[in-house]
Amino acid sequence: EKATHFACIYPGHWAPDGGFVYLVEGRRGTTTTPAPKTPAAGSEGPSYTVLAINVHVAQGRHALSFGSMTPLGEKESAKLEKEIPMQPISLVSFLEAGAKKYCFVGRNFKFSEEVNSGPTGGFAYIFENRELNRFFPITGVG
Repeated sequence: EKATHFACIYPGHWAPDGGFVYLVEGRRGTTTTPAPKTPAAGSEGPSYTVLAINVHVAQGRHALSFGSMTPLGEKESAKLEKEIPMQPISLVSFLEAGAKKYCFVGRNFKFSEEVNSGPTGGFAYIFENRELNRFFPITGVG
């Protein structure tokens, strides 16, 4: 099953180096987390089921290592946006650089005949200037 949403886990007591939580909207299961009540409407929002939690265990200063950036053309970008849920960018420096949204791309995702995400996946970024769209493969966890 594919996640419909994901969120960053900020470093804290049980996750000293942070991580990610992967969720699916609308599926009922044993680990369902309701969205907060909408004050104006007074009703609950959608429910989410936790699919996985990935806690980083950093050795040194970095939890993930990345390979060289791969540019994404219009064909690859369109397929990515159609098939993988994207999250809005919230980091100010990324917004200032023109980034609009990003996503985690799982292993062996085929962007096109020429471009795939490789055996470990990575992160893709979509920009206002679509010529800057790019993918960064994960090369190691450490």
